[in-house]
Amino acid sequence: MVGSISDDHELSDFSNRAGDLKDFYLLAPGGNIPTTYVDGGYVRVWGTSFAAPFVSGALLLMLQAFPHLAPEDALEILLVTALNYGPWSDAEIYGRGAIAMNAAFQPVGASSVAMGGATGQSVSVGALAIPPSGASGDWLWESGFIDGAVLRDGYDRAFRFDPAPSDVRGDGGLGALETAARAGLARQSATHAGPASVHMRVTPERTRALRNMPEEVYQDRPDVSFRFTHGAATIEAGRGFAAPGPLPGAGVAVLSETRFSGAVANLTGSRDWATVRYRFGDAAVSFRTAESDLGGVSAAAASWDFGRHQIALEVGEGREDFAALGGRIAGRFGMDDQSRNSFAAALWSGELGLGWRGAARFEQARADIALPAWMGVEDQVAATAWSAGADRAFGPGRLGFTLSQPLRVERGTVSALVPVLVDEDNETIFERRTASLSPSGREMSIETAYRWSVNETTAASLAARFTHEPGHIRGSRPEGLVWAGIRTSW
Repeated sequence: MVGSISDDHELSDFSNRAGDLKDFYLLAPGGNIPTTYVDGGYVRVWGTSFAAPFVSGALLLMLQAFPHLAPEDALEILLVTALNYGPWSDAEIYGRGAIAMNAAFQPVGASSVAMGGATGQSVSVGALAIPPSGASGDWLWESGFIDGAVLRDGYDRAFRFDPAPSDVRGDGGLGALETAARAGLARQSATHAGPASVHMRVTPERTRALRNMPEEVYQDRPDVSFRFTHGAATIEAGRGFAAPGPLPGAGVAVLSETRFSGAVANLTGSRDWATVRYRFGDAAVSFRTAESDLGGVSAAAASWDFGRHQIALEVGEGREDFAALGGRIAGRFGMDDQSRNSFAAALWSGELGLGWRGAARFEQARADIALPAWMGVEDQVAATAWSAGADRAFGPGRLGFTLSQPLRVERGTVSALVPVLVDEDNETIFERRTASLSPSGREMSIETAYRWSVNETTAASLAARFTHEPGHIRGSRPEGLVWAGIRTSW
């Protein structure tokens, strides 16, 4: 049934109401409609008889544009896309609402892209549009991998799909501020007994958003680390904190996630870890392993002392159980992300003169990422990360600077069959496309920080961080953060 609305979007006085037929009732213009007259002139007419042709014409246009669409589906699309808000929200009067041609000719229902040809799968548009993340950033948009692909809506209508770049710029500053706040609020203590030492850190209790949840959901286990030294051997183990790298870092960073302990190691955290170190004069070897709910990492390193400088080489392997280099790659195509990463790193630590000390780490990683069976790897995925820092005593505290780049894919190519055309029989035509997993930009952060002790029970910190191209997205708005914190106990 079709009702009439006037130029001011009100139900025409002469129009019937929806009533019991509200689920099958549409509104269309039915007043002041120009039309031809018998003498060859034009007149303006009113009546539902002139509203009904709008709906009939809409159905004909839709069937012309989508010849394989069933007529009953075309009518259903008009019903579900009708405008039923504002003046047309009362279903007893206005039924499904006013006909909306623009909405009817847009995808309706669950939309997907059939990737991989006959042996592939349909991937939801929602999954493809997951915001950029991790070392590959906005690779999907930058590469044009699915630009112009064929999208099928819930009625199997074909549309051209040109994904719009996401406005999300990675983790952003909120996560950095939250991490700094939790670290500042944590209670720490240390105990030393001869060659052994124990460090403990208790983080603030989490907010109990749901009172009916079990106690263990909100109960954080304290972080603890243990260190024992005997002669040339040192053993360390812990839960939380961070598994120490072969050489110390520098820069007293507050807001930056530095990579001195390893970018691949940071991907999975180090909830439970252990390290063994043995010194041979000016040289030393070390081994470390760490596991968490997100994966694990193991590595071996050799270091050498040269006066006031130290250098080290470290190699290792990491496992990500729910991500690929910290982001989503297979997850965009309806599959769980996983990655096996190998890495090699060069490190330096030493004195710079004038009271300054510095440290640097450059790391290169190779990744074996999980991908759908219909997607191939044309070039192995490789990524880099680095950090450099310097600090010195200044007044009552320590002043530092840190410059770093998070893990970024530098090389890696995938390929797959992508739907690009539809023939006259409504069959999809595919073409093979390749895409680089490298993002469009390169994120880099610089931070200056100052930490000092006010008295025996109070410590303070100031920090400022500037991030260029956050999320490895070219042209993204730079990000600036300022931090001021004070910590005291009583």
